[in-house]
Amino acid sequence: MGLPLPQSCRPLSFPGTRSWWRVFRGYHWLALTDGLIWGGLLLRTRNLSSTITAHAVEVIMVYSTLRIFYA
Repeated sequence: MGLPLPQSCRPLSFPGTRSWWRVFRGYHWLALTDGLIWGGLLLRTRNLSSTITAHAVEVIMVYSTLRIFYA
């Protein structure tokens, strides 16, 4: 059982226009690894609340860091 091949490969592809690709290609690896980490946490704990909380904390930390370095 699992996802069909096209759906399981979808996160590995990077659709969009060329300008979109230039802007966001550096963040694609972050989104991919986040999905793997949060998916693993969800499978391990079976608790969606802990996964949502961990992701929210991570987003706050990343954006605070970006704001400090790029402000």
